[in-house]
Parts: sequence; C-alpha cells; structure tokens
Amino acid sequence: MFDNYHTIVNILFGSRLYGTAIENSDYDYKIVYKPRIEDLILGKKKMYSSIQEKLENTVTKVEYELMTLHKFLQLAKESQIMAMD
Repeated sequence: MFDNYHTIVNILFGSRLYGTAIENSDYDYKIVYKPRIEDLILGKKKMYSSIQEKLENTVTKVEYELMTLHKFLQLAKESQIMAMD
C-alpha cells in the first residue's frame, strides 16, 4: 500500500496502543516517512495526510496518518503528545 514511501516507522496508536480498545475500536497507525528529494522540490508530497480503509468483511476501520520526517520533528519540537508517545 505504501510502496512509494520510504517508511521510517509505522506505529500503532490510539486505543489499541493504550490498551483501552473495545471490540469495534478502529486501528490507528502513524507512519513517518522520508520523501524523495524530487517530490520535495516539486511540492508533490504533502507533509501530512490521512488514509482510511475498512478491513474486509468487518466493520473495523483502519486509519493511517502519514507524515514526513520533517513534520514529525516539528511535532516533537512542540512536545505534541503524538510525537512523544
């Protein structure tokens, strides 16, 4: 699914990370990636985006939040809880 990205880390997040998930809780993933230099120069990749999908034959949703390494470091500098977790 993310073949065009140089993934640095793919982290489970949210209720499933904290152990507070219930039966129908969705899966949240935070993905930090290194964009290609060409995409940065041409402005082709957003610094942050979100993709949602549903697991086959279930009501469970999976959400992927993708961000560049630069965006992740900005969030960490601001002490955002997502970056700290």
